[in-house]
Amino acid sequence: MNSALSATSNIDRRQLAMSRLQTLVVGTGTAVGEFGYSLIWGRRQRRFVRQLLSGSAPAPKRRVIASFSTLPERIGNLEPMLRSLMEQTRPPDEIVLALPHFSIRQQKGYVVPADLEKIIPRLRILHCDTDWGPATKFIPVIQEELTAGRGDTLIMVVDDDRIYPRDAVETYLHYHARLPEAALCFRGA
Repeated sequence: MNSALSATSNIDRRQLAMSRLQTLVVGTGTAVGEFGYSLIWGRRQRRFVRQLLSGSAPAPKRRVIASFSTLPERIGNLEPMLRSLMEQTRPPDEIVLALPHFSIRQQKGYVVPADLEKIIPRLRILHCDTDWGPATKFIPVIQEELTAGRGDTLIMVVDDDRIYPRDAVETYLHYHARLPEAALCFRGA
């Protein structure tokens, strides 16, 4: 009986070891594959966007807001994303951080770093009463723009954990000129 139990135990250990090895190989292969993909296709994508923008007429001057929200635990890590927006070939006219008073997801309030608005001159914090979850990044901004009679403002919704390529806003404006009634979505950076 003990030898049968021991044989089963050895098989379980081998299966566990093989499973761990497979996880390691697949995980490493995936990381290497993603890195290789970004090297090859990322360069092609950047070249494509540069060619596309070089042949397009300048976009008409419209107010552009980059709008986002964050979580209390991430509010201290926004500077790289904000700097990437400020360094655009065509920076947004304003960057709006929409913050509810209390995060339902994390069950706590927001503590905004005192120097955040000083570091990024175009940043404005829009405090709102309701936490709409991920939609908080655009609902209060749309409401505010419509209330102020600025229904023609273009709102580019961005994520707080991404660094944007220097031509992201310009690319957005290019496609908006071609598809003025569309809601545009971009994947990757």
